[in-house]
Amino acid sequence: MSIRHISFRCGFILTGVCSLAQGSSVRLTVFDSATNPPVACRVHLKDSAGKPVQPKGLPFWNDHFVCSGEVELPLADGEYTYEIDRGPEYFITSGKLSVTESKSLSVTNRLQRMVDLTKEGWWSGELHIHRPLSDIELLMRAEDLHLAPTMTWWNARNSWLNQPLPANPLVRFDKDRFYQVMAGEDERGAGRCCFFNLAHR
Repeated sequence: MSIRHISFRCGFILTGVCSLAQGSSVRLTVFDSATNPPVACRVHLKDSAGKPVQPKGLPFWNDHFVCSGEVELPLADGEYTYEIDRGPEYFITSGKLSVTESKSLSVTNRLQRMVDLTKEGWWSGELHIHRPLSDIELLMRAEDLHLAPTMTWWNARNSWLNQPLPANPLVRFDKDRFYQVMAGEDERGAGRCCFFNLAHR
């Protein structure tokens, strides 16, 4: 396991989420310190009251969103704090933003990698994922995951009830990232049992 378990659990959106306002534009760009293209990452962005910001169109959970490494945010005037993360092989970077009316702002961060375990033969993965399949690839990039079986059924919920099962449940992308879409979970009062690499529900 390589990521904090909470980052992929299915859940709810807090009622105290800060809504984005049409106003000043903030462009956030994130790089790996050793590479030039922007890298996907997790962003914890909060306003002066400590409320998390939820951009439209990006995967969001509880207090953070993920992006491809480049995102344009229309923010209301005020002070903001942020933390940027990319899984436990990177140091967290943090900072502050001061947004003023009608003034565009560009913020660039470079994430420092503390270790590269793939070079030592270890591959990061998460085995308990309840997130929409349409978000999985971006989420995996943002957490720098290489293996992610995805729970598409849980107790009485089944994503495949009204659609055919996938011909190939194993998906490969970015050369060395894999997720399998036929994982499931039976959760009861005494505990839970997870199932992987299933042919059917």
